[in-house]
Amino acid sequence: MHGICITEKLSGTFNGADLVSVRYMVGSTPTAIDNGSVVEVGALEANSREVRKATAPKKDAAKAAIALIASPEVIYDEHLQNDLGNFENEANAVSRGYLLEKPHQIFAVTGEVLDGGAARIVGAVVELQGSTKLLAAATNTQGSTKIGEIIEVFTKKGKTYYAIETC
Repeated sequence: MHGICITEKLSGTFNGADLVSVRYMVGSTPTAIDNGSVVEVGALEANSREVRKATAPKKDAAKAAIALIASPEVIYDEHLQNDLGNFENEANAVSRGYLLEKPHQIFAVTGEVLDGGAARIVGAVVELQGSTKLLAAATNTQGSTKIGEIIEVFTKKGKTYYAIETC
């Protein structure tokens, strides 16, 4: 099962300057990534005017460089189309990223892309942890970049979502 993301109120939905096209890389290897993951946006790829290299964010990365991966879910196998949990941004694919720098943006993700177990409750801090998964914690961990807070936990079509508002 892969992560699912709902882009409820993201500035990139209305302002194209807050969108970024990225190719997720581990070292120099293009790698698959789930929607709802976060990346650190880097430099433009060679000979490209739009696609940027994206890597797993450092725990203390600048919030201005962080993007939420939320590409349109195109599932070609008709047997898998009824469940967005079957979608993954394939290795070497160009993915859509929403920059998370601005406050009061809202998005929701499933537990596959949010660590923190028992801390995944309303009021929990959501921060970077040095991977593409966000971390829910009772309080902001020293040295980590705070992305926002969980403002709602809800169920839709049998899946639990965690709504996050950026700070």
